[in-house]
Amino acid sequence: MRKFKIKSRSQKDIFYDVVISDEDEITCTCPSGSRGKSCNHLLLVMDFLNRKSLNSIDYDRIEEIK
Repeated sequence: MRKFKIKSRSQKDIFYDVVISDEDEITCTCPSGSRGKSCNHLLLVMDFLNRKSLNSIDYDRIEEIK
């Protein structure tokens, strides 16, 4: 399992957890993710894991929790 802490783009001091299970299921604790919908937090983690180029603002939003 891998877990990431993602800073909200729209709300100051708000963070969401993105979790990738051992079965490769990905979930997010944001309102959209909690309803099973895709969100920018999930996309950010996927881009990060696929080593896509991130701008400095997005790179600063993501933190892997060990």
